[in-house]
Amino acid sequence: GDRVVLSDFMSANSSNCSSPFDEQTYRIIAAVRAGSGLLAFMFSLFALFVVVLFKKYQTFWQRLILYSNVSTTLYGLSVVLLRVDYIESNAETMRFCVFAGFFHQYSNWTVLMSILCYHLSLCVKVILAKDLSGRLEAPYFIVIFFAHLAFNWIPFLHFTYGLAGAWCWIRDTNGDCSHSLFGFILRYTIWYVPLYSVVLTVLVGYVASWVVATRRRKSWEGRYNADVDDRKRDLQRDMSVLLGVPLVLILINIPTFVNAIHDAIDPERPLLAFWILHAFFSPLPFGVLPLLFTLDKETRQKLRARNVGRALRTLCSSSPVYNYDVKVALDSSYQSLN
Repeated sequence: GDRVVLSDFMSANSSNCSSPFDEQTYRIIAAVRAGSGLLAFMFSLFALFVVVLFKKYQTFWQRLILYSNVSTTLYGLSVVLLRVDYIESNAETMRFCVFAGFFHQYSNWTVLMSILCYHLSLCVKVILAKDLSGRLEAPYFIVIFFAHLAFNWIPFLHFTYGLAGAWCWIRDTNGDCSHSLFGFILRYTIWYVPLYSVVLTVLVGYVASWVVATRRRKSWEGRYNADVDDRKRDLQRDMSVLLGVPLVLILINIPTFVNAIHDAIDPERPLLAFWILHAFFSPLPFGVLPLLFTLDKETRQKLRARNVGRALRTLCSSSPVYNYDVKVALDSSYQSLN
């Protein structure tokens, strides 16, 4: 039984059918993508470092950003793992290719859901002027890291996770290099369609938020007090984040989308330029977004040598800081005097 399963597994992953490029071109594409993924990984690690250094995890909104940074870090790591050389089709490398393909799909979804949760929360805050953070954190955590496992296991059927062109993902070919309708459908139903649906949702949410924000600003005109000024600043900050997310996702995903459409229309004649652009730009949003979320104006002002040094000393200090109840301490002192 195990030998039959292994034989089927090796047959499904025995050749790089998805890409007719020669070996050297394949290596170039894979290296470009891995280099871009490494950049995304380093940017995400830096964002995580900033979050931990300045303890930016005290509120719901800060923790949402923390979850997003963890997701992008996992994604960057998954892209770097895809650089492993899979040209020699032996059982060990192909098993790892299956794991790398699944891990890449999983990390893609954690990033996508963290963006969606953060964006929808901001939209609710701007449009409805309500903060539902206290009720949503636990469901958001489950949605970001676990809910999508309900369907991301499906490509394990028929060994659909595996060698897919220049990297490991969901295969759209069978072991004999014939077209796999099952793999093709999976690519679009559990990734491409959800990806661009989220991009569209984010864009529509921004337009709706912009309309509401514009009306709200007009209603505040001529009113000068501290509360109104604080609301204006909060609204401006929220709108800048809402605008940044769809712009980054749309602009940087254009090469990915173009290559995906061309590959679907004419899979036998891929264009190297499209693949290079796809390889370079597809990981980048997941390195840019954590910086966009984390490095707000206040945090950027803290990133000076003196402030960073002070924060590092506080973080690395071995002496715990205790909070004392002043009333209890005074009562104890009074009793000791008597």
